Amino acid sequence: MVFKTEHIPGSHIAVLGAGKSGLAVSRLLLRKGATVFLSEEKSSYELEMVCEELAQSGLDYELGGNTERAYTGRDIMVLSPGIGLDNPIVIEAKKRSVYLTGELEMAYRFCKSPIIAVTGTNGKSTTTAMIENIYSTAGRPVLAGGNLGIPFSEFVDKISPDTTVVLEISSYQLETIETFHPNAAIILNITPDHISRHKTMEEYIRCKFRIGENQDPADKLILNINDPILASAHIPGYATRLWFNNASGVRRGTGVIDDTLYLFGDTERVPIFSVKDIPVPGLHNVDNALAAAAAAFSFGVTPEEIAVGLRTFKGLEHRLEYVDTINGITFVNDSKATNIDSLMIALYSFDKPVILIAGGRDKGSDLSVANELIKSRVKRMILLGEAADRMEKAWSPYVSILERVKTFADGVHTAFTRAVPGDTVLLSPGCASFDMFTNFEERGYVFKELVRSLKKY
Repeated sequence: MVFKTEHIPGSHIAVLGAGKSGLAVSRLLLRKGATVFLSEEKSSYELEMVCEELAQSGLDYELGGNTERAYTGRDIMVLSPGIGLDNPIVIEAKKRSVYLTGELEMAYRFCKSPIIAVTGTNGKSTTTAMIENIYSTAGRPVLAGGNLGIPFSEFVDKISPDTTVVLEISSYQLETIETFHPNAAIILNITPDHISRHKTMEEYIRCKFRIGENQDPADKLILNINDPILASAHIPGYATRLWFNNASGVRRGTGVIDDTLYLFGDTERVPIFSVKDIPVPGLHNVDNALAAAAAAFSFGVTPEEIAVGLRTFKGLEHRLEYVDTINGITFVNDSKATNIDSLMIALYSFDKPVILIAGGRDKGSDLSVANELIKSRVKRMILLGEAADRMEKAWSPYVSILERVKTFADGVHTAFTRAVPGDTVLLSPGCASFDMFTNFEERGYVFKELVRSLKKY
């Protein structure tokens, strides 16, 4: 079957997964005239709020397990990002010649707007939000979403063609693309992550690189020249490459010279502003700003507009987010740090040692890469969750004081009672949240509530 959007009206489509993306693409397909069946493994007890929406949606659905109803009599099966190609229902659907696609690819088929797509292991959300802020402050129509905030399917058919769409894209979403074609694509960095899903680092990289496979010479592919994998990568597609470099200039793209961000063309360089004017801390945010600037400039945004947009960017929730200062102790929420590389980036952002709260669902990453940074930047470590055993074995030789706690609340309270005025308590788990929370957002919200509750002490 060759899938085209004109096939949608009257077709029978199954959507696997009742998360935000699954619900959004189900609604999109209903709007386009399809008969939609939504299949979800979780029970109605786990999805109480979703059940209320489903009851009013007009969707046919099943909860508590994927059954043969998901593929029997279906023309197309749309996978939510969390559903892998090795799912038994997906395998069975493929055997029966059901056309398989993902939420991102399905939404893209209805898109008439220019797209800037952002991927990489770390920094995707911040860079996406930076680009959105550049456009917004310049008065240019823009809408951001994808893996960040609003699913692409939610708004793709409701926006005008002159609106630029900025999408955060994960490797899960890229796994099932076919025609997805961003006008500008950014790969920020590549470090080990999601190996449990992709099985090997090579497969994870291959999925990330798919972001460029449908690009042509009129498009832009923006890469980090300091990332060893990206610097020598063979990425499919024919896009014009732009580079960003936080330590020097580049031939085409963005770079830093004498603490000033520059736009570089073939024969000229244009200053944007001082690195010190980036309002969010850390060298990683210099990279994010450089990538955002390169993308915006390639779409005709002026250097002056880029400077205003970056200068007024306030950062994102759960990403090195200042929470409060209580009794002289500063609390920082970096719940988005779901891998070791993110944890290391957070530690690099502080000049003096911190009290670190870490742990969660173990991704099996190499912990030794953080040894020296733990030794120099962590004065006390508080561990919890499924990864605590392995983290303790790896890092106990490198930190003066290490404690284990049973609950998240215990971790926050212990950090507070052990801290002295001038200390920073940093939640940067280096792990997924799924052993205790639904997602990193919930973990971050709970952290902030627990911090605020400390004011009574």
